[in-house]
Amino acid sequence: MLLAFDIGNTKVSTAVFQDSSIIHRGKFPSRRSGTAIDYQQQIAEFLLSSKISLSTIEDVIFSSVVPELSVAFHKMAQNLIGKKAIQVSPDLNLGIRLDVDFPEKVGQDRIATAVAAYEMFHECVIVLDMGTATTIDLVSQDGIFQGGIICPGMGILSNVLTKNTSQLFQVPLEPPVHVIGKNTEDCLKSGIFFGYIGMIRSLIQQIITTLDESPVLVATGGIAAILKTHIPEIPHWIDDLLLTGLLNIYQKNRN
Repeated sequence: MLLAFDIGNTKVSTAVFQDSSIIHRGKFPSRRSGTAIDYQQQIAEFLLSSKISLSTIEDVIFSSVVPELSVAFHKMAQNLIGKKAIQVSPDLNLGIRLDVDFPEKVGQDRIATAVAAYEMFHECVIVLDMGTATTIDLVSQDGIFQGGIICPGMGILSNVLTKNTSQLFQVPLEPPVHVIGKNTEDCLKSGIFFGYIGMIRSLIQQIITTLDESPVLVATGGIAAILKTHIPEIPHWIDDLLLTGLLNIYQKNRN
């Protein structure tokens, strides 16, 4: 079995793969102060909760946007299974080529989602990951990662707006009943929710106008579920896209 981790800025998502299927998944807080021992204990409890024996875990792979935790997870993998983890890197066999100025600086999460989307369709794809930050990346039909866009996530937009205004306050990240709000809460909901959607739709259209081919649009991320019906341009919403990308990369690089 394969143990996969996506180490993000706010949470660590994990999954156990048996062959190509996820048989158990979970999430932990992403704490920069967390040590290998801390996460080792959490993973042991995570496996125990599904009655998965540690002895059945053959390999560990992870992507990380938190360098401090990358070190901890390498140590954790060594402690748990007695061998090195695979960390997503441009130096691995990815099945796509990174045509950008500094391949080593591309977020490992962006690489994994791009790999997964391209593996699914083998066509020109625009991949959106809507998390703490929102990333939009382009892979050409011949598997060339062309680069992308990084912009604020909906939560960041909300936090910045309310943090810098004395009479505004946090509201749930959800659409109001009407676009024009009748009270401050609904006005905030509308501006944050529909403002974010407008940004995403505009960026997608601007990318498409630069292309000579019609792209497949694929989206994932923590807030994707509440956006599906509001961005009809995107036909494919895939919850486990990043984790699937980790599996794809593992399959291309396992010993």
